[in-house]
Amino acid sequence: WAAIAETVKSATGTPEERQIISLVGQSAAKNEQAPAELKKTVAERLAELLKDKGQAYEYQTLARLQWSAGDKEAALATAKRSVESAKELEAKMPSFPTKPYERFAEALEKGELPSVDQMNDWTREEMQAKQAAAKKAAPKEGADG
Repeated sequence: WAAIAETVKSATGTPEERQIISLVGQSAAKNEQAPAELKKTVAERLAELLKDKGQAYEYQTLARLQWSAGDKEAALATAKRSVESAKELEAKMPSFPTKPYERFAEALEKGELPSVDQMNDWTREEMQAKQAAAKKAAPKEGADG
């Protein structure tokens, strides 16, 4: 664990390192054996890397990590940032699912941390709903226009 923490601390922030830190954060957040100090170190480094701009999933990962490290106030603020980021992306790409991020933030407000599986289920549900809506809205083949 100590070696991982040192690697995270020394990362320069290249896109590859950012991705690795995010993956370490995901793993540490869901691993009950990961030391709180590691979670705190990874959360601090990830927050630093995301301070200017991050992706919705990165903010959600950071929020999960902050929550699991005991910083619930920061986790809620970060979860709200993930919602903002998701909405920005949805404005550019309407098929992007924002509701899972909203539901995640709402759960944190209630004092609950949704599982990764729950987040995946919410994402799958919204993707299916958006695909169905797009299909319904698409003009029928052969219809006069």
